Amino acid sequence: IVADENVPPTLNTPDLVARLRGAWEQEIGPDIMLDVKPSGMGGEDFPYFTRDPDIPTVYWQVGGTPPEEIIAAANGGPAIPSHHSPLFKIAPESSVTLGVESTVVALLELMGR
Repeated sequence: IVADENVPPTLNTPDLVARLRGAWEQEIGPDIMLDVKPSGMGGEDFPYFTRDPDIPTVYWQVGGTPPEEIIAAANGGPAIPSHHSPLFKIAPESSVTLGVESTVVALLELMGR
């Protein structure tokens, strides 16, 4: 056990978030965006690449759980497995496509189209 293990926080750059969110809303649609406060203390390697030097960043997630499973869980059905679970599954045709599309939109915005 490593007693001093830690992970720096993942912090988005607010003005960059606003800029990319505007591009995503314009290109993909405003109803696709969802603001969710983290419910856990998970850590990512991402901040190690953005802190020294300080690089403006946006870390976003693309959902992939089939909507019918979310509805079932909300109505007392089986809990949705975490992404580290062997039972985790996604709707690949929509989540992979949205992940690629959101990345391309972000890159085009940052490159000035």
